Amino acid sequence: MSEKAEKSPVVVAGAGPTGMTAALALRARGVPTTIVEADSEDRNRDGTRAIYVHGSTLRTLERIDPGLGKRLVERGLVWPTRRTLWRGEEVFSRTYDDPGGSGDIPHFTSLPQTDTETFLRDALEENGVEIQWDSAVERVESGPDGVRLETAGGDVWETEYLVGADGAGSTVRNEIGVDFRGSQSENSFVIVDVEETPENPCRTNGCSTTSIPALAGETCWSSRSRAGGAWTSSARSPTTRTDSVARRSSAR
Repeated sequence: MSEKAEKSPVVVAGAGPTGMTAALALRARGVPTTIVEADSEDRNRDGTRAIYVHGSTLRTLERIDPGLGKRLVERGLVWPTRRTLWRGEEVFSRTYDDPGGSGDIPHFTSLPQTDTETFLRDALEENGVEIQWDSAVERVESGPDGVRLETAGGDVWETEYLVGADGAGSTVRNEIGVDFRGSQSENSFVIVDVEETPENPCRTNGCSTTSIPALAGETCWSSRSRAGGAWTSSARSPTTRTDSVARRSSAR
């Protein structure tokens, strides 16, 4: 337990993509920043999680750390066309325009969140931003002179600003009485990460509707390739009737 409070102009709670990007942006502005993260450095991050980084985010990353956005693009997968199939028949297809300019930053890139986090951690290390692991925020006191926070391990930090990027159940937000704002999807998804084999190759940039008994009805199932021969497949449970989705798609 610390006898004396640590000090940092800004503390970011949470070493996920949002927290690390915030810290990197602050550092780019010359603001010394420290990240405190509840998990251990060797935390298990199985699964794909968020698989898209959109063009506006890539440009932001490229601006705050030149080369970072391009590295994500090189690692990820970009396809020009997205297709939707209804029981084997194509009902919707959209080809994205070129991003313009030099074309270095596309409309999006697709890669596992774990890869995105690795690139962000490398960028933080290169820019001298430290992550304090095993440091879950437990208490927050905000006043006219700044913010004082205490971690579950008893460490105390004093800072001018605290950024709460510690997830949907944010302790920071709860401690200061701020509600979670924004919209939430009513859909449920099942996401499966699989390895592709030569005997059973997956087809990218498509979405087909099929029947999966365990999910109680017809379900939208899509596949997207990842680097290294891996695939991410996701199934949306039938909270929305797929026949109405097909009609709307066919009308476009």
